Amino acid sequence: ARTRLFLSNKGKKANDGTDRGAFLLAAVLLACIWIFSIPPEFRRAYLCGSERCVQDRSAYLCNDCMTTDEWKQGIADYYRNGGGIKFDFSIDPNSKTKFGK
Repeated sequence: ARTRLFLSNKGKKANDGTDRGAFLLAAVLLACIWIFSIPPEFRRAYLCGSERCVQDRSAYLCNDCMTTDEWKQGIADYYRNGGGIKFDFSIDPNSKTKFGK
C-alpha cells in the first residue's frame, strides 16, 4: 500500500533510516569478520569483570580470564610477530564441560 509519505518522497532519500543503517551494518560485519580471523585463544578469551577475578583468575565464575590490557597486548603481539588472517570457525572443546552438557 502506498502512503502519502511514500508518494511525497518519490525520487528522494528514504525516510526509514536505511541510509544511516548501512554504515552501521558495514561496521558490524567488519568487526565479525575480524574477530573470526584472530587466533581462538583471543576470540574465546573471558575478560575479567571484577578485581576479584584479576587477583584470583581460577576463582568461581572467573574462567581463567584476562584483563583488557592483556588481551590488547596479545593481539598487538600477534600482529607484530607476523600474524595474518587465519579464519577459524572451530568450537571450543571445553564448552560442553563448562556448561554442564
